[in-house]
Amino acid sequence: MKDYSFSTAKSRIIQPKTREYFEEVLNSYYNGNYRSAIVILYSVLISDIIAKLKFLSEVYADETAGRILNDIREKQQRNPYNPDWEQELIETVKRSTALIGEIEYVHISALRKYRNLCAHPSIINEESLYNPNSEITAGCIRNILDSIFVRSALLSKKVLKSLLVDIAEQKELLEENELKRYVQTKYLDRLNAATEINIFRDLWKLVFRTINAECDENRKINFMVLKSLYTRNPEGCLKKIKEEPDYFSSISKSLLSFVIVFLAEFDHIFSELNTELSILIRKKTQTNNTEKLIAWFLADSFENHLKNLIDLEKGIDIHELPLYRVLEAIDKLLSIATLRGYDREVFDYVILRYSNCGNYDEADLVFTFLLKSRVQTLPGKKLIELCEKTNQNSQTCGRKRAKEDHGLLLATCKNVIGEDFREDFYQNTFAYQE
Repeated sequence: MKDYSFSTAKSRIIQPKTREYFEEVLNSYYNGNYRSAIVILYSVLISDIIAKLKFLSEVYADETAGRILNDIREKQQRNPYNPDWEQELIETVKRSTALIGEIEYVHISALRKYRNLCAHPSIINEESLYNPNSEITAGCIRNILDSIFVRSALLSKKVLKSLLVDIAEQKELLEENELKRYVQTKYLDRLNAATEINIFRDLWKLVFRTINAECDENRKINFMVLKSLYTRNPEGCLKKIKEEPDYFSSISKSLLSFVIVFLAEFDHIFSELNTELSILIRKKTQTNNTEKLIAWFLADSFENHLKNLIDLEKGIDIHELPLYRVLEAIDKLLSIATLRGYDREVFDYVILRYSNCGNYDEADLVFTFLLKSRVQTLPGKKLIELCEKTNQNSQTCGRKRAKEDHGLLLATCKNVIGEDFREDFYQNTFAYQE
């Protein structure tokens, strides 16, 4: 028990009230009051089970949990001072739910035996109360803590089903960032790490392998949840992938595009997947230039891939793939680059790409997809460079939408550079500004 920390394990307790009550158990244990610790631990156990049943009933409309609570409530009302309902609660939960399995039941039964000995005098033992030693008490505390208190009421299969139905209903009502917060608050923050990883595993299959009408309709939103799960616990999820490389490498060929986008954001996964999937991904990028733009993890380095973006884009037949689709793909890649700290390379690329536009329509699209959301993040020197290069290209300056787009650029220059900014140096860039 020497290497086990109750205080550290306490932080993993799911129910807030249980965490609060558990402090009393620890105080009794550390003060040598082992009998009190056992008696209180049993009470906290019953409280924890009830709290989890209420959570399942109230938040997730679990009919079984609601029925158990109603039955216990009726028994308490009929005979408020009869404690038999506690054992009945345990038996019913074990029989009707997955909250208590065989191992948990053994630990609970042992605790109940010690609790009865501690709480009731023994006539055959000179009417004395049993006083457990520190090892027995610590063993009971650890067993109940690890098997019950830190275990989520939500099992992976049940919560995944509820989550999928819920977000499918909410996807039209909430924006992506709002939906992420919604999923995190209602589901993910209530789960322990093991349950989250199991959900990640099951959701991986639904996003990257399963093809049916329901999965197709909700694939994008499920993909977003999958990314959230990985972001929350990359070490745990990667460990799971390493343990089951064949499972995670079994991908539907028609869904390789989703896999490539995922790997572009979490590239360290790629080396853990099997050779067969690697071959399929490389083949996909050879025949699909949009995928080639995103699949930077196949290049020798991220920096070199960014440097080659314009050349890669030139190899795309615009009759085969519309420019806006190409720019959407590049925008995804640049967002990933920003997350990875390649700000300078991103700034250089968007400035060069915009200044090289060959017609008004192209300039409209490039500014919309690549520059609009990034102008206000450019440092002063890069803003000056953008103004200079834009000023030399009539295709960026002469278009109708230049007034609005370059108005944003002008406002940003004045805000970042201040009074030293000379608007008159770039008359073409700001020709339409008043």
